[in-house]
Amino acid sequence: MKWLLLYFLINIIFIVVPIFLRTMINDQPFDWSIESITCEVKELAVCMLIMPLSIGWLPTLPSKIDADDSSPIIFVPGYALNRLSFWALQRYLKTCGYGNTLAINHPVLKDDLNEFTNKLAKTIDDFSWRNQGRPVTLIAHSMGGIVSRTYIENFGADKVASVITIGTPWKGTLMHRISFTRHVHQMAPTSSFCRSPKALSVPHLSIWSSRDWIVLPTQNALHEEHHSHLCSHSGHLGMLFSADIFQTIRNFLDQTNATSNK
Repeated sequence: MKWLLLYFLINIIFIVVPIFLRTMINDQPFDWSIESITCEVKELAVCMLIMPLSIGWLPTLPSKIDADDSSPIIFVPGYALNRLSFWALQRYLKTCGYGNTLAINHPVLKDDLNEFTNKLAKTIDDFSWRNQGRPVTLIAHSMGGIVSRTYIENFGADKVASVITIGTPWKGTLMHRISFTRHVHQMAPTSSFCRSPKALSVPHLSIWSSRDWIVLPTQNALHEEHHSHLCSHSGHLGMLFSADIFQTIRNFLDQTNATSNK
């Protein structure tokens, strides 16, 4: 019981401090509305659920769901998370007919976005080959979106059909200041990865939240050159468990697949 209480308090601190930072950095009064409080409580619940299972360096079981003939999809996790962070979305898409999916982990003990990009490149090569050369769709959360864009810039878009990003700090995040790792500092607003985000050369859905507490200021998650979907009811982690976002992703997949099959 004592350890459970300590874990609960740590999560509260982990959530509350960035929320106040968001308020100060965005230069806006704290939102005490029922919608806002509900969102932050949900974010705390998701954080307590996802953190013990999704820490990036923890081993996980293979994520491959039963293969089928649907469009191949690769899930790319965010900072400090692993493939289990996409558990709910992956299974939702399976019920919608998108069961040909693979969720990855980033390389263990690596501290460079270029290393993560090289690992993604090998995964795309292998997964595309196993699908008779069909291009894959990348669904990425947070830092995973930066990795996905870097892959397209470095290796081209021949093997990528489309990209869906969730809470990606396209223009960087000031939260990098409290980190000690290099790949987080590579997401600073002034870094070469985020200083001038370019448009992707494939269909791209960019989902961002006005209540994000990791991407600061929150507008840095908005990519003006792509189709964007604003979420106002979930935070950075809650978007991974949002029914509205799941439906938005499915609609985008249905639309892009219908277009490519014409």
